[in-house]
Amino acid sequence: MKKLMLVANPFSGRGQAKLNLMDIVREFNAADYAVSVYTPDKDAGRSVSDLVRSFAPDHDLVVCMGGDGTLSDTIAGLVAGGSSVPLGYIPLGSTNDMANSLGLPKTPLAAARTIIGGAPVPYDVGYYDGRYFSYVAAFGAFTDVSYMTPQNLKNTFGHAAYIFSGLSKLQEINPIRTTVEYDEGVIEDSFLFGGVLNSTSMGGVLKLDQTKVSLNDGLFEVLLIRNPVNAAELGNILSDLLTQTYVSENVILLHTKKVRFHFHYPTSLTRDGESGGLYADVTMENLHNAVRIMRDSVEFASWR
Repeated sequence: MKKLMLVANPFSGRGQAKLNLMDIVREFNAADYAVSVYTPDKDAGRSVSDLVRSFAPDHDLVVCMGGDGTLSDTIAGLVAGGSSVPLGYIPLGSTNDMANSLGLPKTPLAAARTIIGGAPVPYDVGYYDGRYFSYVAAFGAFTDVSYMTPQNLKNTFGHAAYIFSGLSKLQEINPIRTTVEYDEGVIEDSFLFGGVLNSTSMGGVLKLDQTKVSLNDGLFEVLLIRNPVNAAELGNILSDLLTQTYVSENVILLHTKKVRFHFHYPTSLTRDGESGGLYADVTMENLHNAVRIMRDSVEFASWR
């Protein structure tokens, strides 16, 4: 039998991992996988990334059950450990940006069957200052909403919890003066938001046109939103975001392998919806095809 490492976060998505665990294990057993279940334990210093880095090489497949944060930590463990073991994802979180971008089923058994019958497709990973991110590193407006929203609100209200938390922070938004160096040039301005993405979705709110984004082309999408000087400009920005128009004066979309942010004062980052550190100067690099994620068909040689 093939050996499968199942990493389950018992706290994601209203505790769905605990409710669905036995059914998932039976599904993989029926497909000739011997399943070993691993769960993180913060009190014991046993993180998801540590578990994956230590035990993934002993398996033929790693499967992650949890939200975007659990998937991010699983990917970090694979990349940090230099493992080429394919990765399957069973999304159980509140927003599931990664599942939306990857086109994966949202129900646990359907996701497991996609993994069993699928094929591994390369996927780019982001890196900065010893940290890895699977789909976004960002600063500015709303970027702390995900990790500052209490888990009980996420579990009770799901995606709406992020919206409620974001609206409550509108009066706290301040522009951030930043110099942005990317492959083709330099931009210096005050930005309401800056995000380095390898995804078509962030927080279920910001969306990118799927026809303009590839998740394994070796390039990030860098979304920058300038600070509006009046209500009319703010209205134009909201319209641009809703219509996914990223060629306007105030909303900029760049494609680059590497990007450096020099902030005029130390600025908080988020990494895949979690706290990502405080930086005055940070460079982010695309690690091309760093992992392989199971999808439903070998036809998806590209994510476009």
